Amino acid sequence: MWSSWAACCPHADAAIVSNAQRKVRPVSIIVKAEGPSGRARIHSDDPKHALGLVQYLRTIGYSAWIEDTDGNEIDEKALKMAIRFRHEDAPSP
Repeated sequence: MWSSWAACCPHADAAIVSNAQRKVRPVSIIVKAEGPSGRARIHSDDPKHALGLVQYLRTIGYSAWIEDTDGNEIDEKALKMAIRFRHEDAPSP
């Protein structure tokens, strides 16, 4: 089946991309919090850092959450799963 598709499509070889060749677009994440000393808004391109920051802010009495650049709240459990999946998918050193 693949060979028949490749034969009719001149760019078939370009469609084959390994995981190592894929470029992951960095995602801008905004950590927002409200607490005893006011509001906080922190930008990050590292989801793991953003999760750690949210956890830290909560331990010091802030109500904290993660949003994307459009203001949509990001599900922390889904973000944790994505980080775990990306870590498992990474090549061994």
